[in-house]
Amino acid sequence: LDQVESLEDMLPQPEPEPASKLAPDFTLPQLDGLEVSLSELRGKIVVLDFWATWCGPCKRGLPLVQKFADWAEANHADYIVVYAVNVWERGSSQSAIDQMVEAFWTKNKFTMPTLISYSRKITQDYGVTGIPVTVMIDRDGKVAKQHRGYSPALFDQLKAEAETLLNAKP
Repeated sequence: LDQVESLEDMLPQPEPEPASKLAPDFTLPQLDGLEVSLSELRGKIVVLDFWATWCGPCKRGLPLVQKFADWAEANHADYIVVYAVNVWERGSSQSAIDQMVEAFWTKNKFTMPTLISYSRKITQDYGVTGIPVTVMIDRDGKVAKQHRGYSPALFDQLKAEAETLLNAKP
């Protein structure tokens, strides 16, 4: 039997923080049909907000993501990009989903770009099991932060995290 020198030695030790993993690459269409690939955004901070039109917490969180997107556009347009990523939408076809998402976007006067995923691949790749989820990816393409669920503090959190990443040495 091993001997311990103090009671503290018997306490479980915290696991070291895992190294940030590379964010899974994807290519998705925007509402206007133009495709966006994560790999083409390397060098920028990328914020992805996973949402759906039927998701109540998403409806509460999207205005905060829009506020962050507006702040990023006004202050750091060359360094930060924000995309809402529509997932798990229920529709009879891709065009029906597009129309539903576009109507929702227009009604709510959102201006940040939205991407549409017609499959579950991106949510599986990012480990998204419920929405909303907001993911911040650093300039090296690594997942820096992830927020699950709705929080009224989301704008302030995203802004502080983005400023920390902007100030980090490249």
